[in-house]
Amino acid sequence: MTRQPHERQRRLHLGERLALALLAAWSLLALELAVVAWGTRARITSIWELQHGAIGLTPAWVLVGAAGALLGWLLLELLAAPTWRRRAVLALGWALWGGAIGWGVGGGRHLAAPEQRWGFAGLVALLAAAAALAAAPGTARALRWARETRRRRILWSLGVALVVALVQLANLYILPRLYPAFHAGLSSLALALAALGWAVWFPSQSTSQSDGASRRWTLGRWTFSRAAAGIAVAVGMVAVAALALVPGARSVSGFDNLRWILLEHAPTLRWGVRLAATVAPPPPNRCQDASCEELPSVSAATPGGPTLDWSGRDIVLITVDALRADRLGATRGGRPLTPELDALAREGVVFEAAYAATPHTSYSLTSLMTGKYMRPLLLQGAGEDSDTWAGLLRTYGYRTAAFYPPAVFFIDTARFRRFEESRLDFEYTKVEFAEGEKRLGQIRDYLAQQPPEQRLFLWLHLFGPHEPYEAQPGYDFGARDVDRYDSEVAFADHTVGELVRMVRARSPRAVIVVTADHGEEFGEHGGRYHGTTVYEEQVRVPLVVVAPGDVVPGRVSRPVQTIDLLPTVLSALGVPPQPRIRGRDLSPLLARRTPREGAAAPDGSAAPPPAGEESGEGSPKGNAQDEGLAVAETEDYALLAEGTFRLICERRVGACQLFDLATDPAQRVDVSGRHPERFRRMRERSRQLAASHGEFESRGLRAEGRGWPAPILRGISGDGDAAPDLSELLDDADPAIRRKSAELLFELQRPETAGSLRLSLTRDEDPEVRRWAALALTRLGEGAPLVYELVQDGEPPVRRLAALALAETGDARGERELLAWWNDAAARDFERSRQLLRAFAKIRSEAAVAPLVGSLGDVRLRPDIARTLAAIGDKDARWFLVRALMNERYQSARSALVEAIVALGGKGDLVIPLVRFLGVPDPLQDGLAHAQKADILHHIGGPKREQLRRVRSLANSGVVTHLNVPPGGNGTGVRLVVRARARGSEGGVIYLQRGTEPPPSNSKDSKVRFRYRPTIEREKALEVRIPPTQHGAGGSGVGAEGATEVAVTLPDAWRARPGHPFPLALFADQNVEVEALALVPLADELPPPPPEPWQPK
Repeated sequence: MTRQPHERQRRLHLGERLALALLAAWSLLALELAVVAWGTRARITSIWELQHGAIGLTPAWVLVGAAGALLGWLLLELLAAPTWRRRAVLALGWALWGGAIGWGVGGGRHLAAPEQRWGFAGLVALLAAAAALAAAPGTARALRWARETRRRRILWSLGVALVVALVQLANLYILPRLYPAFHAGLSSLALALAALGWAVWFPSQSTSQSDGASRRWTLGRWTFSRAAAGIAVAVGMVAVAALALVPGARSVSGFDNLRWILLEHAPTLRWGVRLAATVAPPPPNRCQDASCEELPSVSAATPGGPTLDWSGRDIVLITVDALRADRLGATRGGRPLTPELDALAREGVVFEAAYAATPHTSYSLTSLMTGKYMRPLLLQGAGEDSDTWAGLLRTYGYRTAAFYPPAVFFIDTARFRRFEESRLDFEYTKVEFAEGEKRLGQIRDYLAQQPPEQRLFLWLHLFGPHEPYEAQPGYDFGARDVDRYDSEVAFADHTVGELVRMVRARSPRAVIVVTADHGEEFGEHGGRYHGTTVYEEQVRVPLVVVAPGDVVPGRVSRPVQTIDLLPTVLSALGVPPQPRIRGRDLSPLLARRTPREGAAAPDGSAAPPPAGEESGEGSPKGNAQDEGLAVAETEDYALLAEGTFRLICERRVGACQLFDLATDPAQRVDVSGRHPERFRRMRERSRQLAASHGEFESRGLRAEGRGWPAPILRGISGDGDAAPDLSELLDDADPAIRRKSAELLFELQRPETAGSLRLSLTRDEDPEVRRWAALALTRLGEGAPLVYELVQDGEPPVRRLAALALAETGDARGERELLAWWNDAAARDFERSRQLLRAFAKIRSEAAVAPLVGSLGDVRLRPDIARTLAAIGDKDARWFLVRALMNERYQSARSALVEAIVALGGKGDLVIPLVRFLGVPDPLQDGLAHAQKADILHHIGGPKREQLRRVRSLANSGVVTHLNVPPGGNGTGVRLVVRARARGSEGGVIYLQRGTEPPPSNSKDSKVRFRYRPTIEREKALEVRIPPTQHGAGGSGVGAEGATEVAVTLPDAWRARPGHPFPLALFADQNVEVEALALVPLADELPPPPPEPWQPK
C-alpha cells in the first residue's frame, strides 16, 4: 500500500522528463532554423519561401526531434535512477544507440567481414553504455549543484549550450557527406544533450510532495498534473506530425532552393528534409494539361518576316575557342579588345544571347556542324550518321575546306571517332596547331588554288584563347590568367580581321559568321575554365552574322543557339529543311527591317526584349517561341533559356533554380518563388525537350528500328527525375525496355526506386533485368546476394560493375576487378573514371595508390585522383603529389593537390610550392587557409601564432606586425596576401603602410610596447578592398566560411625584399575581420609546355 503513491510519483516524474526532452529537442531545432536562416539570408529568395517551406517541413522536424528526444529522455532517466540496476537497464538504450552508429560507420575495407562489423558495432555499444554509466553519478551531482541558485543554472545552461554547439559544428565540418550514421549519431547526441540544459529549470525528483499542489492544475471538477498535460500535448504533436508528414512533404517538394540550403548548412534539420524527400519524392513534373502539347517544335522556323537569299555566295564560318560573349565590344588599356569583331558587328546582326549546346569543344562543334544536340544523342549511341554542314553543302555544289587543331576531339574521343576520321565531311583539311600568320598562309594558299567562280564553304577554328593562356606580342595586358587570356583574344581578333580582308578580296559578298564553341570561367561561380556548369560565363558565346546587302545590321536580345546556324544557312540557300536537324531557322530575325530588336545590359548580358515582346505570366504572348530558345547541358547540369529567364537544373538530384538576367546578370538570386508559373512551365518544357532528342533522331534513322520511350531518353541524358517513370517501365512487356530501364536506374542511383527494383529482382523472368536490379539495389546500399555471384563468375563487364557497386558500399571484395578496370583506360570514360576513384576512396584501396600515381598525368582527372589518394591515406603518395604540384598549371588542380598533400600530413614539403603559387599573377585560391591547416603560415611569410592572435584582435584599432619575406621570386617585388571577411553588403577596406618600430619600453610600464598603436594616414595608405561575405560560399571549403583571400603588391618605395624582415602596419574597417596574412615574393607563372611536333595522319 505504501508503494502505490511512490510509484505514481515516479511515473509523474518520468512523464515530466519525457516532456522536457521533447521540449528541449524541438527548441534546439527551432534555434538551428533561426541561425541557418540568418546565416544564409542572402541565398533565401523571399520570406515566403522560408515561411511556407518551414511550415511544410515542420512535421518531419517534429518527428526527427522526437527521435532525438528519446535519447535525451534516457539520459535524464539515467541521471535520476536511484539504483545501479535501473541505471544498467537504462544504459542498455545508450548501448543500442552506440551499436547502431557502429554498425552504420562500419562496413569499410577494414570491417568488410560480417564478424568484424558486428564486433565493431558491439565495441561501440559497450563504450557508449560504459561512458553513460561512468558519467551518470558525476553529472547527476553537478545537476543538483546547478539547481541550487539562479546563477548556477545560467552557467550550467551556457556550458551545455557550448557543448551542443561544438557537437553541431563537428557534425557540419567533420567528414562532410561521409558516414551518414556518424552524422546521425551526432545529431541525436546534440538533441539529447539539449535536455540537460533545460533540466536545471525544472523541479527534480527529490522535490518534496509539499509542492505537489503547485504541480497540478484544476479545471472545474478535474484535477491533473502538469506532467500529464505535457505528455498529452507532446504525444498529440507527434501524432499530428505523423499524419501531416506526407502532405507537408509534398508541399515543399518544389522548394529546391530552401532544401539545398538546409542540406548544406543545417546539421540536424537536414534529416527532416531527407525524411520528407523519402516519404514524398519530388514529382517528375509531367505535363498536367494540354499546354505541353501546344509547345512549338524547336525545329520550326521563327514565324513571319522576310527570308534570305545567299545563293551564289561564299560562306565563311569562324569559331574561336573559349571566347566569352562579353569580350565583344570590351576595352583593355583604353583601347578596344576586339576592334575587328566590333567592326564586323556594326556591319551585321549581333545575337547578344547566343548559347553553345555543351561547354566542351568536341560536343559543341559537332552540334554546330550537325544542327542538333549531339551530347544526348551520342550517349544514346545514336547520331553518328548525322548529316554535317560540309556534307550537305557539298551536295549542293560547294567546295569545303576546314582548318582546325587536333584538340577539337580531345574530350571523349571514342564517341567522336566517326567525325574525327571523316574530318566532319570536309574535302580539304589542315588539322594541326597553327595560329596567326601560319594559319593565314595556309588559307591564302588554298584560296589561290580555287577558281573565282567556285562557291566555297570555309571553316576556321582558332584555338588561341584556350588555356594555357600565353601573352601575345603587342597585346600585353598583364600577367594574370585573365590578362593573358585577353591577350590571346586580341590576337585572335587580329587573325579574324586579316582573314575577312583576305576572303573579301576574292568574294566581296561572302557571308561571314563568327561565333565560339563555349565561354570561359574565371571564378564567377567558384570554378575555372569550362565544361563544368551551364552558367552564362561558360555557355554564352558571341554570334555575329554578316551578309552584305541581305542582312540589316542590328542586335537581337532573345536567346538563340549555335545549332540554329545550319538550318539558317540551308534556308538562305534554298535547301529543303532536313527532318533530323533540331536547330531553328533564324532567317526572319536576320532579315528584319528594324535596326535593333533590343538593347544589351551594361555587362553585355541579354537585356529584355522591347515593349510588347516580353511574354511572362499573364502576357497574351505567353509562348516560349516568341521569347527565343536555348538549351545547354553538361554531365550534371542543364540550361533552358527563354527571354531573360534562365532555368538551371542539377539533373541528378532534380533541383532547379530560375534566374532573371534583366535584374540579376550575375545569376545569384533564385527567382523561382516570384515566378512560380513560369518556373513550372520551364521545368516541364526542359524535360520535354530532353525526352525529344531520341524521338527526332529515330524518325530519321537510316537503320531500321524504333526509338526508346521518353523516360529512357531522359535517363540516358542523366535526368534524375526520370527515375520514377523508369520504375514504371520495369513492368513493360518488352524485355529490352525493362533491361534498359534497370540499367539506367543503376546509373541514376535514386533511392525512391528501391521498391520497384526489389520486385524486379524477385519476379522478373529475364536474368539480365534481375542482374541490373541487383546491381542497382547494391548501389543504393540495400545489397543483393546475386551481386556476390556476379563479382566472381559474371562476364568481365558485369564483374566490373558488380565490383563498383560493392565498393561504393564499402565492400572491397571486388578490388582486383576495379584495379584491372582502371588500368584498362580505353574501357572507362571520364564519368566512370570518377566513379572508380570514389570507389577506391570508399574502400581505402592501398593497392590502387601506384596505378593512381601513374595516372596523375591525366589533366581532367588529376584533381579527383589527388582527392582519392588523400582519402586512401597512404603517405607515400605525398611525394608524387608534391612533384605534380610543382609543375601544375591549372588553378583548380593546384587547390586539389594542396588539399591532398595537407590531408596526408604535408608541412615542410609545401612551403616552396605555396610561396611560389601565392606569388604568381593569379595567386593560389585559399592558399593561406591551406597554410594554416598545415601549420606553416609563419614559414611562408606569415606571422607566428602569437603574432597572428595579436593581429586578429587589434586589426580594427591598428597594429604593427613583423613578417619575414621568404626568399625567391623573380625580383620584381613583394605581394601581401590577406585572408579576411567583411560583414554587410558594401564590403570593407584594410589600410596598409610600412610600419615603424614602437617606442622602447621602460621599467615603469613594461606594457607600452604591446599597447603601441601605429598612426596610419588613410589618404597615403595602400588600400586592400575586401568584398562582402557571400554566405554559404566558402571558396574551396578550406578555412572559415565566407573568408576571402585578396592580394596586393607593395609599393617599391616600401623597400620590402625577399629574404628580409618587414614591419607592416595595418588598420581594418570595423566590419572587417582579418584571419591571416603573409608576404611573398612575386613570381612568374609556369611557362606553357612546348608544342608537340605535329604528325599528319
